[in-house]
Amino acid sequence: MNKLLLLLSVFSSLLLNAQTIITADDMPLAGTSEDFIIGNTFTFLDFQSSEENFNWDFADLQEFTVTSEEYVPVEQTPFLYQFLFNSPFNEEYQASYALGEDGLDLEGLSFTDVYNYYKVTDDQFSAIGQGLTFNGIPLPSQLSPVDVIYEFPMQYGNTHESYSEAFFVFPTLMIYKLKQDRVTEADGWGTLTLPSGSIDCLRVKHSLNITDSLVFPQAEIDFEIPRPEEIVYQWLAADYGAPILEVRQVFGLNTSIRYQVLEEASSVDEENSLTLEIRPNPSTDFIQTNLSRNCPYWILDSNGRMVTDGKLNAGYVSTSSLHAGNYFLKVQLEKQILTKQFSVH
Repeated sequence: MNKLLLLLSVFSSLLLNAQTIITADDMPLAGTSEDFIIGNTFTFLDFQSSEENFNWDFADLQEFTVTSEEYVPVEQTPFLYQFLFNSPFNEEYQASYALGEDGLDLEGLSFTDVYNYYKVTDDQFSAIGQGLTFNGIPLPSQLSPVDVIYEFPMQYGNTHESYSEAFFVFPTLMIYKLKQDRVTEADGWGTLTLPSGSIDCLRVKHSLNITDSLVFPQAEIDFEIPRPEEIVYQWLAADYGAPILEVRQVFGLNTSIRYQVLEEASSVDEENSLTLEIRPNPSTDFIQTNLSRNCPYWILDSNGRMVTDGKLNAGYVSTSSLHAGNYFLKVQLEKQILTKQFSVH
């Protein structure tokens, strides 16, 4: 019994060490930028499935266009916005950076200098407000309470809820109000494969329920417009700042897909890192790797589910108990996880 408990403890520890844990150090930094590929939303890829030790294979994502995202230092945003988002007297709303958005010009209506403000602390990552200029009038607005997007450290199984409100007063026209409920769940971890490579990730699911309200004081009209629930799937990796992949869905349909190019993807077969080799492949009773150390390993089926685990025995792994089919071997080194596909006859 004691040996069984010890084995379970060791296995739990290995799984904990294998999964991706996200902290404040993994968030974007002011003054930096990220390039993204905007994917074709017309795809039948399964973005919803997720669990621990999962394999998400999105190598077939199709590029639609490219874009970039700049994390603007707060002091470079409009001066009047900084009274709300760069004040030394209100620490909760001291933004870490801002993200700019495209403005909008309609006949007689102009929306310019649009910025969303974010704050990173050791405990959380939050959206704290927005600034825009309407017909030349600056209209910054704080979210109250703030919208908590992530709580740190974030790992598989973590959940939290957040409620936030904002309002804008458009002079002589109307008052706009926004109410948002967010439910966030880290619902999986494993290996994410994109057209540019593979990387170990934590998967996070956001469920957003937003209600827009319009108030026209002069006409004494006030009505609410609930939006359909939006689901946002994000795959986060250590040291990558923004999500590696983000997919937004409404009614189960993709509304946007964007992802990073993995120029230095970690954890899976890279040019300048140690690679995992297997022979014979296909196998029958055993496989031999090119690793001589007694490293922990896991064997996953074609759906990314673990079927067995153990430690390499002088580089050998027994496959005699596996049914015929395709599998993945994951081997944990000190600071790296290597993955290789193999098949059993």
